Amino acid sequence: KNIINKEDSSDTFFYCDPPYYQRECLYENHTFLKKENHIELSEILKNIKGRFLLSYQDRPLMRKLYNDYNFYKYTGNNWVLKPEIAITNY
Repeated sequence: KNIINKEDSSDTFFYCDPPYYQRECLYENHTFLKKENHIELSEILKNIKGRFLLSYQDRPLMRKLYNDYNFYKYTGNNWVLKPEIAITNY
């Protein structure tokens, strides 16, 4: 949040790879675990001047939060997390 707010400009590109929603058990140091955190990130990204690419596991909440953006499904290397999606604002 602080980095995005500090570094945002029309020339900035952000790659975001937050912990996957409802997969918190896969992370050792999980401070980004609440649904509210994912909602807050979506609100921040909706208001940036720059571009973003966001990777997530394909979940209904992500489809809802980013419904106005571009979705690309891909197959990651981890069978537990499939299917994965990339979400972009460009």
